[in-house]
Amino acid sequence: MKHSVWRWISDYEKEEKWLNEMAAKGLSLYSFFFGKYTFEETEPGKYIYRIELLENLPKSPESVAYLRFLEDTGVVCVSSVFRWVYLRKEAASGPFELYTDIDSKIKRLSTVKNLWFTFVWLEFIIAGFNLALVIYAWFVIRQIQWLNLGCVVMLVAIGFVLLRLGLKPSRKIKSLRREQLICE
Repeated sequence: MKHSVWRWISDYEKEEKWLNEMAAKGLSLYSFFFGKYTFEETEPGKYIYRIELLENLPKSPESVAYLRFLEDTGVVCVSSVFRWVYLRKEAASGPFELYTDIDSKIKRLSTVKNLWFTFVWLEFIIAGFNLALVIYAWFVIRQIQWLNLGCVVMLVAIGFVLLRLGLKPSRKIKSLRREQLICE
């Protein structure tokens, strides 16, 4: 039997943890699409989940080769949204870690950080254009463009939320680099 859950989780680590908690209860991810998680009933703890941000879209030759390589190790791609892929492996086959060394962890976190910061810059640039329209309208036609002003406020607020999301991997990268220096 299938169950659908609508949920928005912006932190992939929290999302991974939640998916593994659901699998421990016997609900394994069947598909995902923009906040809609569809689960199927399985034996509790059958699967372990990981979420991966690919370098390229899943249909690109590099990503297809990488996903095939993972399939050879027993990992199945359950679902994908843009560059994010939802992977699972049977728990009986052992631990499921995609990144075991510090360099690969730093590379993964840098990819996630860069994605968030790209969206931050886009939000602020679009907010800047809207602010320019507000200023132009005020000086030229002596009228405040309330819609554009509202967009500026909304875009800046969203930009700060995305900035907060991007700072989390940045802090982890700094921590891993410190750990790397200690190990060397």
